Amino acid sequence: MTIVAAAVALSACSSDGSNSSAETTGAALPLPELVTATKPPVPPPEVAQWRAPALSGPQPAWKAPFDDVPLAAGDTLVGVVFPVDTQSDLSIVGVDLSGATRWRVWTNPSCVGYGVTRVNDRPAAVVLASNADNRGDKVATETTANAYDAQDGHRVWGPVRVPGPLQGPGLIFGKVTASVVGGETGPRVMLNTDTGEPVEPPTRDAVPLYEHDGLGLFGKDGTLTAVDTSTGEVLWTSTELHLPPQWPSRARSVELLSSTQASKAGVVALRWSGSDGDGAASAPRTALHDLRTGNLLVALGNETDVRTVVADQGKAAIVAGLNGFTETRAYDLDSGQLDWTINGGGAGLVDITVADGGVGFGTRAGQSVAVQLATGRILEQGDWPAPVAANKGTLLTALPRDPAAEPNDRLAGAGPGFVAYRTR
Repeated sequence: MTIVAAAVALSACSSDGSNSSAETTGAALPLPELVTATKPPVPPPEVAQWRAPALSGPQPAWKAPFDDVPLAAGDTLVGVVFPVDTQSDLSIVGVDLSGATRWRVWTNPSCVGYGVTRVNDRPAAVVLASNADNRGDKVATETTANAYDAQDGHRVWGPVRVPGPLQGPGLIFGKVTASVVGGETGPRVMLNTDTGEPVEPPTRDAVPLYEHDGLGLFGKDGTLTAVDTSTGEVLWTSTELHLPPQWPSRARSVELLSSTQASKAGVVALRWSGSDGDGAASAPRTALHDLRTGNLLVALGNETDVRTVVADQGKAAIVAGLNGFTETRAYDLDSGQLDWTINGGGAGLVDITVADGGVGFGTRAGQSVAVQLATGRILEQGDWPAPVAANKGTLLTALPRDPAAEPNDRLAGAGPGFVAYRTR
């Protein structure tokens, strides 16, 4: 599951300590308002045509209603629309690839975090609700998670009581309290994507770390355990995994690489440490692993600050930020073989953030870049607007922000708006 949390004060969405467990029923629990009336596409605004030669200059197709970068869920883009002065609630909307808004869920603006996942193998959106009131400075005493079918918006589970906002990665909810050193994490719970029920940790006091489409990862005392959240079945533990012979062989400890961008979808970046055969401490090693099986996919060595994008229907991993933040590499996830390397050198790191139709999009030295994912060849670099989201041939770029636009009193500013292009 992928999540988005926009720049608002989420603390008001956190429940108090009495709500540290999840449950699936309760008439008094906060529930968002669902509207399923279809709204037609909005024509594209008057913007300069996007003429990246790599894309043959597609024409703008429609204006997206989102105020933040949306998420892909099946044939739908799911995103947030902030309140305006005449509204008290924000909404999460589902827009099909023609630009038509198919559904809208109204919810408390304290709970702007939302995400996409799969419920019984169908794309779904997860939306929070609470009884907080920002205008009255009322902190939530009840926070719930609710899942909606991404195609037509019907509710598939919820309301489910959770201890706080969506923390992620995936269906992980918790409360963060302010402290003199930043933030302290309170109780956390992982939910079953199919039912919304809490997932029982595989061992006492194991902490939820990562979840994606029904696969969950827990950690405790340097050991990781993966579970199927629907059945509770343990899929693997880190003590059972086979690693290259030159890696730490004794007293192995492992952690999920702290950067949330290091892991993506069903590929997780793990950091291994331990000792060699003589008992001497070994240098930590980083690797990409398959979340379902635990199998080592790619050995990355002493890398600690990477971004991973999974492309080509999960067959390839594009990893940026390697070798002192100078290299971007593509790996075949079936074989683990290196397909290509782009060494930034003085030209700057190629940071790919969006992939669609065999092309990766991102930035390099402040300019937009398009890369052929099969070969690593740079197709185009320039000042054209880089895509920020993609879904099956639909690419979204941000519109220039209106210099006259002012943030309202409840949120830290509205989004820039987005325009969609069709590339196939």
